[in-house]
Amino acid sequence: MPEKIEWNFKSGIADWIPNEAVRIIKITALGVHLFCHPNDSQMLSPPIGREIGPIVECKIKLASTADASITLYYGATLSEANSIKSTIIPDGKIRTYSIYIPALQPGDRIRFDPTVGAGTVILSQISLISVARRPPNRWAMPAELREKRLIAAGQYTQYGGEKTVTTTYLADNPSFITRFPYDGIVLTAPIKMHDQEYPLHHILWNTWPITHAHIAPVIASLKRTKWQHLTDNFINVTMTDGADGKATPSFESDADWTVIKNNFRMAARLCRNPNIRGFWLDTEQYSKYAATELSFPLGRDTDDALRRRGKQWIEVVQSEKPDIQILITFAWCPDAVDYGPLKGVIPFLNGILDGIKAPARLHHCYENTFYFGQGPGTTNVVNDRKTDGYPGDRERFALARQNIKDWSYLSANPARYKHFVSVGMAAWVEDHPWNAWSGAPVGVPWSLYSNAALALAYSDRYVWVWSEHTHYAHGHDEKTGINPFLAGLANGTYNTGFESPTHLVCDFRSDPLESGWTFDFDMLSIGGRVKQDHVVDLMDPKTSPFMWSKQGEMLRIDGNRASGRPGQRQRFTHGIKIAVPSGFWKAALTFSIERYPSVGDAPIAIGLFASDRTMVNAVAICFHSANDVRIGNVKIRDLRPISLNQALTITLIANNSVVIAQLVNDRGALHKTIRIVLPKDNSLNEIGTGFGDHPETGLQIGQRSTAVWSLKSVMFTSRIPRSSPKD
Repeated sequence: MPEKIEWNFKSGIADWIPNEAVRIIKITALGVHLFCHPNDSQMLSPPIGREIGPIVECKIKLASTADASITLYYGATLSEANSIKSTIIPDGKIRTYSIYIPALQPGDRIRFDPTVGAGTVILSQISLISVARRPPNRWAMPAELREKRLIAAGQYTQYGGEKTVTTTYLADNPSFITRFPYDGIVLTAPIKMHDQEYPLHHILWNTWPITHAHIAPVIASLKRTKWQHLTDNFINVTMTDGADGKATPSFESDADWTVIKNNFRMAARLCRNPNIRGFWLDTEQYSKYAATELSFPLGRDTDDALRRRGKQWIEVVQSEKPDIQILITFAWCPDAVDYGPLKGVIPFLNGILDGIKAPARLHHCYENTFYFGQGPGTTNVVNDRKTDGYPGDRERFALARQNIKDWSYLSANPARYKHFVSVGMAAWVEDHPWNAWSGAPVGVPWSLYSNAALALAYSDRYVWVWSEHTHYAHGHDEKTGINPFLAGLANGTYNTGFESPTHLVCDFRSDPLESGWTFDFDMLSIGGRVKQDHVVDLMDPKTSPFMWSKQGEMLRIDGNRASGRPGQRQRFTHGIKIAVPSGFWKAALTFSIERYPSVGDAPIAIGLFASDRTMVNAVAICFHSANDVRIGNVKIRDLRPISLNQALTITLIANNSVVIAQLVNDRGALHKTIRIVLPKDNSLNEIGTGFGDHPETGLQIGQRSTAVWSLKSVMFTSRIPRSSPKD
């Protein structure tokens, strides 16, 4: 039996101590009914009498009509460093929630904060249970990535000499885009003015007039850019003073504001290019008005003036780009209430909210989410004394998502907030070792990355990705190829609309991740010490079972290399589209097996899958062992022996809900023909290979694999049947 400490509140609060913000209303068979005042409601436990761990599951049974946030503090020192926030469903129904914390020692306490805002809470029970480990964190599922967008930002778009990735560089270097593993980029637009070149965002917020003649070269660059897979790109309009105090405005001055308004008219004109979706607005104001500590440009004027100008700002922007999409790093959030560099942001955004019209949208891509998942020893973790790194699991992202929704109360118009503000996220990914600055060290504290995969899963659409020690044009190592994890993520968003063709041919002569393939992985389990002298983990391809071999012109799969949760479903696939349900399609996959699965292992699966469904919904050949081979749920009887390392081709031909499967060896000898019926839920939408499954739940869990095999070519075609000729 696991160690357990339990408090039942159906007869009172026992030895717990509420603070003055918590008022006991009554006690019933459901538990103690509490009214909680906003911001500081607390319940403090008595000291823990004995050690409990190594991990403690804190189970809290409650009902709430307050808000969706609860916080648990733990340990000898009840500090923010020793606290975990979690989300609940504030619908008044009794539910049990679990929060996992480190081991507790005798004398430690826990503090439970049942709400942030005001409201009623029924507290039924709190239990502390020792467990060996946290439950596994479910990886990002394909459906959670679809229609999302991973947008690259970073210092390489502002620094790097001739290789700074500006609008000009992008137009001049189409090959750069080919290997850029994102769905879009935040672009700096170079503007020539006063005999020098400025980044557009350095002068936008000043009283230097920007004219159409200034932006005409940028428009020309955007027009000649071969965008390829970069579908969602944004112009950088960060709040900064690049004029060094020579042209600072007063928002109270109509003359000054007329210039700024026209400057943004020009910036929005750049967004008329169909590949530019809108603005990336970093609201953290590091510039100051001269001889003051007032943040530039929003820190000097009154809230009324800022709100009035915000409304005028969005009106002029939408006059040029009605469907503008604006990614905001810090919007309405507690940081913007009392953090100096964000002074004035909320009233200015309130004005934008007053004036915005559909189909424009504001995306609160909250910057502080880019810490989630950064590992031990990395720069920000060390600076904040987070020994184990920042949590980057689903619980953390779910809470952030709920917070962004709840922050509508900080706006002047919560109803319009809920209508026009989308939930976004941020990630911080230094693309090491693939794209460190030339000659710069990797495996050092700034070689950090956060959980970009779950950031996508919990956003409505956009995640912007920051970096400071990465340069995609200045440091790419041809020997290392493309970052498979970023490429796999970006390919998984299906942003171009061409990811699911009705005809596909792949011979693996080039890296499949450069042509739309994607794969399952857990961003919290891909780290490794790539070299002995590294002080932090890097994203390590050796943690993935999938390896493209340029020399062998094949995809090699080694189940022994699978990282993360034992038995995690692992698939390497390309999207496909069956032209007509139950219509004709044909697929052929050539492969060889180097090592069969051991007894109890997950089978090798090769064929067609439904992306978010189990193997029950697949049409694939499955090798459970050398003597147990199945297609779908049908075991192949009287199968000729199959030699290891022998090239085999499985051909699948479907028509009218029936599939004819043929297995042929490299000499053309037919091993077997089998007829199967398509699954009733015929949602096949990808082709490839993989292993691991869990038929009861459909979650990405199953057995471990020790098998090794290679995929050498893939073909798929589907067509609309021709009409029968008339007599």
